[in-house]
Amino acid sequence: MVGRIEKENLGTTSEKDHTLTFSSIVSSPTKSKLYNDTTYKNSNKFMVGFYYDTAGTKDVTITAKKVRVMHTSTGYSYLIANCNLSGDGQYNKVFALPILGNKKPDGTTITDRGIIGTLSKIDDTTHLPTFDAIPTEAKYMPQFDKDNATDPIKTTVGLVVGQTEKDTGKLTDLFVQGDSVFICLSDDGSTQNSGIFESTALFNSDGFIIAWTPWQRVMGDVQKVFGGGVDMFNNFCFLTSQDTTKTDADTIRTSIWGTTETANQSETIDKDNGKPVWTQDTNRNLSALLSSIFPQEQVGVLQIINFDEYTPGFNQQKFSMMVAVGYDKVALIQTLDPTTQSPIKTFTTDGATPNVFVFQNDPVLKEIAPLCFAEVSRNTDGDTGWLFVGGYNGVAVLCQADGKGWDAQTGLINLGTGADNFPNPVTYSFKKLTPSNGGNFSNIRKLASLVSFDNAGTGNIRKLFIQTKDNLYSIDQDANKFKNGPIALAEQELFANLSTTLKFTDLLIIPNSDTNANKKSNLFKFIFGSTYGLLVGSGYDGTKINLINSGSATSDPILHLNYISKTKGLNSATGNLYALSANYLTNSGKIYRYFVNGDPSFAPTLSKISVDSNPFIDLHNFRGNFITDGAFGFSMIARGPSNNFLTDLYEIAQTQTESGSIDELLELNDTNWYIGVITRNTASGSWVIPGDWGVKVNE
Repeated sequence: MVGRIEKENLGTTSEKDHTLTFSSIVSSPTKSKLYNDTTYKNSNKFMVGFYYDTAGTKDVTITAKKVRVMHTSTGYSYLIANCNLSGDGQYNKVFALPILGNKKPDGTTITDRGIIGTLSKIDDTTHLPTFDAIPTEAKYMPQFDKDNATDPIKTTVGLVVGQTEKDTGKLTDLFVQGDSVFICLSDDGSTQNSGIFESTALFNSDGFIIAWTPWQRVMGDVQKVFGGGVDMFNNFCFLTSQDTTKTDADTIRTSIWGTTETANQSETIDKDNGKPVWTQDTNRNLSALLSSIFPQEQVGVLQIINFDEYTPGFNQQKFSMMVAVGYDKVALIQTLDPTTQSPIKTFTTDGATPNVFVFQNDPVLKEIAPLCFAEVSRNTDGDTGWLFVGGYNGVAVLCQADGKGWDAQTGLINLGTGADNFPNPVTYSFKKLTPSNGGNFSNIRKLASLVSFDNAGTGNIRKLFIQTKDNLYSIDQDANKFKNGPIALAEQELFANLSTTLKFTDLLIIPNSDTNANKKSNLFKFIFGSTYGLLVGSGYDGTKINLINSGSATSDPILHLNYISKTKGLNSATGNLYALSANYLTNSGKIYRYFVNGDPSFAPTLSKISVDSNPFIDLHNFRGNFITDGAFGFSMIARGPSNNFLTDLYEIAQTQTESGSIDELLELNDTNWYIGVITRNTASGSWVIPGDWGVKVNE
């Protein structure tokens, strides 16, 4: 039901004349809105209400256990409901039902106040809400076919939060922050279904929700959670959980910013004075380990790159890792335990089963230093699992003497074990990739793998794209070209006639389809950050890319790209792009948001989300990067004469709010000068911030 405050006597101003009135969420519910003899008879796909037809064979029932409201940053409202469909006994499905607000999409006011808060009409062609009218019959109602949840013909677009339900999870609570929905799970028999998980809305150019990201663990732990929330001022998750020695949910916990040791302190009570004593958890040792490997006098950790459990070439859902790069060091960090599928908490470089492998004093890494980025091959064929690292003076591949990598067909499942023993420094080493025409891949900006069909759709291609500040190159991912010896790399230089004033800053590769059969190389979008703004390339045929302007709203340089994807493991064909436009001379920084269309027939341009203000967020000063999860935004920049804070935190809302810096929470001071790009450890859900201190977290 929906409730509203109404005045009984419009001619008076007395508060006593105001009444709380309830009505159905379906405006003027009738049989025709829930039942159709020819099309929808006795179906179970309706999302709201129930109807029993005595002539039918079964009833249609939907009940809701948890209900919240989301007001998106695009200005539309959705009812977030944890529902039970047709009496199946499970309340673990979460849906987003579009409801009417005060205004229509064209900006005009809805004059019938009685329909505000009720369900929006669904367009029977696009299967999207209209937000300007109510359903008049069954086909305009939100619908869900649980056996064909991804079929747009049967399911309202954007309806299913998290895409799939947690089948064995026990959902205990849900809450909304920004454009994200968070669920709390408490499952006695499954760590995969205990904790807090987040799913983020993806918008089309009109600002309507068209999809959701997969459920992603947050908070940094797998404990059972019975209720929770998030602090909008500092991004702390707070939760009620179960103490390990008790059976009741009587413990309040919160995530905090800091080292992994301080973020996971344990409390004991002093017997003499009865006061609590906090002890650092030395078993949660990632910060201490990395600060010893990457000390501040050697600039600490420059970047940390996360590869989630769906990355092609990994043993799916059983392995994930982060790669930390310093000035001339690389550390590979396994983050998921393949046996329990739980996040790893204790990290070690020693013993029989190390889960952190460090490459230091490596002559190749020293030659290409300082390092800036890492990428994996994303192949699933044979011995084609490689790690690539880029730096100021070139690119290197981690491989065996014969050029081969780990068995990507079986899938990497543990660091240092198995037939490949990847990345054991005894059998694996870095080899510098040198262009066939001599010279060097210098000033690396980004590395990106592309695995696709050729343009005829008859065979696979495996490419590594190497973006420098001046050009883009592609090379074959080929063991024969990586093995020891002077093997010609035969790279392709993709832009031969660029302006000398155009410099590249960032790169994303986006498919035009999430179906493998449609992933032809010439259908991929290449999105570039550059000194000329946001650029898009298409038509890759193995030798060139057609470069066009995106129609972006800025003439300032685009320094950094952040993509919220519908899928894990690879960028999806449908998503939202956040581009950081920044100008050092004017001390300005702005975020522009775009809809990336997954339709294979769609031209390779980006659509600015029309309901955004221009820009989406004004950072009010020059910043180096921007990352968002749909609930909060983060920007980071190294210390300089015009920036006193290394971090800024933003609340994602229709009117974005700068919550302030988290420098103090991270205990940063004047001795800290460098900070990298914040990233999510997808195994534990922690936010991880690299810098000259090593890494600090929110967990």
